Amino acid sequence: MASEPDNQGSGRPNVGILAFDVHRAIEAAIGLALVLLPFIFSFARSDPIVDFPVEVLFVAAAIGAVAATLGFTGGRAGRSTPIALHSTADVVLTVALIAAALVFAFRSEQPAVILFGTTGLGYALISVTTRYRREPADAEPRATE
Repeated sequence: MASEPDNQGSGRPNVGILAFDVHRAIEAAIGLALVLLPFIFSFARSDPIVDFPVEVLFVAAAIGAVAATLGFTGGRAGRSTPIALHSTADVVLTVALIAAALVFAFRSEQPAVILFGTTGLGYALISVTTRYRREPADAEPRATE
């Protein structure tokens, strides 16, 4: 199966099954979940469900904020992140999530390993299956001569 030419500059072929807008929505949800879930699990009750150390809260909030920002700013022209930058950021975030899981594994923080490991694998899955191009209605206007 031949891939379509990459005319958006992402450096990846456009053969994914996931539309870019769906990717962005999932990405925003992942980012918000990474920011909120560790706090909810840590402070939900007097006896927390999971007691995350402050380092986990900081790393989750930082990575989650970047992911949510990418998800919310990848849209229409004028306020959008270029697709090549978005594609690269997806790879960097995936590596950061997997690296965080490994770091916390060495510190024997099993809940953090589960949080970052599963999120990293999910993020890798949506990144690999995304068509990194905007649909014609969302395409940035071209300059006329």
